Amino acid sequence: LLGDAKAGMCDSPLLLAPHTRSARIDVAADSILANGVELLCRQQITIGEGTLIGAGTRILDSHFHCISRGDRLRPDRASPVSVGNEVWIGMGATLLKGVRIEDGAVIGAEIVARRVVGRDEVVAGNPAKA
Repeated sequence: LLGDAKAGMCDSPLLLAPHTRSARIDVAADSILANGVELLCRQQITIGEGTLIGAGTRILDSHFHCISRGDRLRPDRASPVSVGNEVWIGMGATLLKGVRIEDGAVIGAEIVARRVVGRDEVVAGNPAKA
């Protein structure tokens, strides 16, 4: 399901943004991406089955913010992002390049994930506590 009239940010569209010809965004069956979710991709973003992604979440597989155009296009600026099956990601979370979220993990609202999150692990709070 892409978008949800009963979820937050109901007037915000989803953004699926491949930035290269070879970029891949894969979303498996029975996953829900709520309103305002942004998937910004230079290499690959994979979302597993039955995953729920809260409104306003942003997933990026690259550093898109380098000042020099040449630096932005370097291959090492991107690293695939993988979200497993039955993962729950709260509203406004951000997943950065190279992150792997394993099956059953929970990512709390407004969390910035920049590391591997293990199977059934809960990452929440401000600052985040695992």
